[in-house]
Amino acid sequence: MSEFILEIKQICKRFPGVIALENMSFNVKYGEIHAIVGENGAGKSTLMKILSGAYSANEGSFVFDGNTYTILKPKQAIDIGINITNQELSQVPELTIAGNIFLGDEKAWLNEKEMVDRTKVLLDEVGLHCKPDTKIKELSIGTRQLVEVLKATHKSPKLLIMDEPTSSLSSHEISLLFNYIKKLKEKGCTILYISHKLDEILEISDTVTVLRDGKHVATLPTADCTQEKLIFLMVNRNFSEIFPEVSPLPANSREILRVNVVTRGKTVNNCSFYLRSGEVFGFTGLIGAGRTELMRILFGVDKKDAGEIFVNGKKVSIHSPKEAMKVGMGFVTEDRRKSGFIPMMSVRDNITLPSLRKLATAKVFTHPKKEGKIVEKYIKRFSIKTPSVFQYVMNLSGGNQQKVILSKWMLADVKILIMDEPTRGIDVNSKREIYNLINEFSKLGMGVILVSSEINEIIGLCHRTAVMCEGKITGEVNREDFEYEKILKLAFERGDKSNGA
Repeated sequence: MSEFILEIKQICKRFPGVIALENMSFNVKYGEIHAIVGENGAGKSTLMKILSGAYSANEGSFVFDGNTYTILKPKQAIDIGINITNQELSQVPELTIAGNIFLGDEKAWLNEKEMVDRTKVLLDEVGLHCKPDTKIKELSIGTRQLVEVLKATHKSPKLLIMDEPTSSLSSHEISLLFNYIKKLKEKGCTILYISHKLDEILEISDTVTVLRDGKHVATLPTADCTQEKLIFLMVNRNFSEIFPEVSPLPANSREILRVNVVTRGKTVNNCSFYLRSGEVFGFTGLIGAGRTELMRILFGVDKKDAGEIFVNGKKVSIHSPKEAMKVGMGFVTEDRRKSGFIPMMSVRDNITLPSLRKLATAKVFTHPKKEGKIVEKYIKRFSIKTPSVFQYVMNLSGGNQQKVILSKWMLADVKILIMDEPTRGIDVNSKREIYNLINEFSKLGMGVILVSSEINEIIGLCHRTAVMCEGKITGEVNREDFEYEKILKLAFERGDKSNGA
């Protein structure tokens, strides 16, 4: 009997003008957690869709549990023991947890008690303290993501494909998920784990396969891997080349934003800090620490209960994003698909949207040719990969979508740019491009507030950082004092050590 549950043999997949997979071959052992890494466009999703039956390969085949397949349908994939949990949730908000987990399972629907009892067991296994009859719409995004995993595992698949399963999870929820994955492994389930988070890959996997440009680059034991080695294999660059050199603040740098004891309910508690022109000021901490909530107050999305905000020395009242934009603020939100752009609008229209008044002729109409030329300039400047200015932004990769969002704020000439998790869900090479843009913004004199859960990003990009825990700023650290352990320790502290000086 073969030691491999999955043997991928010379699989090729072509789309018009694009070779997505070229002679892809590698093997996956029974009962292992096998990570797949690579940039966006490396072929990860295409390969997973072939294995789960959503796509058919043009050439090649794969052997699964001793049987050879060239074409597979989604239902057939589930029937033979292959299931997938996607980053994009496929849930019915009005249905209960139990109803979503067993959606389409007629036997469960005919026996509601069995469905509820089995859901209780699944929730206990993953460590969720929810009732099976709770509606999905009442759950947090992290809990919904874990329910999506249970939906994919309740039939005990032989091979579970997990695509970016922690993208919306807090550190506690990630711990729950990893414990559950280990339980699945103990039961004999094989996991294909796809993630851009290399620290997670190194923690949870047994083996790593690296893809690049639709080709297999390497398969090696995780014990032989480091983040630096994986990055080099993925993009053919060293880790040290990912972050640009941070320039010292110029002598004429001045304070452009001051926040004094801002409070909102229990989520933001007496937060004070300042930002200077040309500065990249970080905000980090655990998910749920209150970072995003503070940024939403600054941009006028949410109302503060108390506190003051000063821009260029003048006290301002910001009750809406429109008012925030008037004082020179822009906001790159953490959920770009939900609130960062308008999916069914073109690249051109998304980039120019905040600047229509500036681009208008006689304050009434915009000039299409003028718009087109300006947008082409930003497409070139930010290396946005798009067939034309008229392409829907929803059809671009995550990294290019993010660059469209950055372009619109550059065109709007903002002086203070809030960036909340700007590299979430994008590949290493796109991250590097975003990092270079942040550095460019700083050199142009813009003040950047960078919110990131990745401490390495804070260390690699920022002049100073604030750390939050349970709604409070627990400390500020200057660049010369940056240490990973020091910043992480502050993320777990509950006292307020911020002076906002």
